[in-house]
Amino acid sequence: MLGLTNNATAQNDLKDESDVYHDIVQYEFVDSYKNLTIKTILGFQHAVKYCPKAKFILKVDSDVYVNVPAISHLLHNYEENKTELHIPNVKEAATKQQMPTNVLEIVKTQAKNGIFGLLLNDSAPFRMDASHNIFQKWVVSKSEYPRDKYPDYLDGHGYVLPINVARELVQVSPSVPFFRLEDVYVGLCMESLGYTIEHTSGFLRLPTPVTTCSHKNTHVYLVHGVNASRMRTVWEAKCHDHGLAAIELANWNNRWIKMTT
Repeated sequence: MLGLTNNATAQNDLKDESDVYHDIVQYEFVDSYKNLTIKTILGFQHAVKYCPKAKFILKVDSDVYVNVPAISHLLHNYEENKTELHIPNVKEAATKQQMPTNVLEIVKTQAKNGIFGLLLNDSAPFRMDASHNIFQKWVVSKSEYPRDKYPDYLDGHGYVLPINVARELVQVSPSVPFFRLEDVYVGLCMESLGYTIEHTSGFLRLPTPVTTCSHKNTHVYLVHGVNASRMRTVWEAKCHDHGLAAIELANWNNRWIKMTT
């Protein structure tokens, strides 16, 4: 999913890839960070229109490693249960994988209405001048967003929505005032629709790379912050699933959440 670019070389490269792989959708808007909300809603719109038989949509950033077997298993289990999903025998699974009690959450997955992702709740907008701060792009004025708190929302690096929820988001979005932080905007649409969002363990956003095989653990679904070369390395790695990898990822993820809340 892309917008327009003024870079002729990049545009020619996009056309070449599209001609070979047929995997590019490009709309007429400037592709920039401030237009991510436009890109996201157009992506949902495209999926709803052209993929009506799909059961779920995975919205994911380009620097996110997707553990395809794990996330496929997660969604198949949810479909079979047709209800809120709770992986049974959490303590037994933790014991088998030699996990201490304080990281039991990594083997527990839950979802409401088939919505999966890293929940951010009780978050407040950045109001300070962050001109020399890594959070600068997230600074929001009162005029842009007058409320003191954001609604519950799923971190935008990657999340899963059922096709019917995406369809409702597309339908309600014209009545929800535009907001440039796309994951918060999707949360506002969810709020408008009356959806409750729950946290899913394993949709991880990390400040630094960890071991290669930790990305491929059974209960790790997405890992943010993976560049193209490392993504290929992870994809091609032969790994044995083990609890220590999951613990390592959980610890890094908890550090990131504490740093940003």
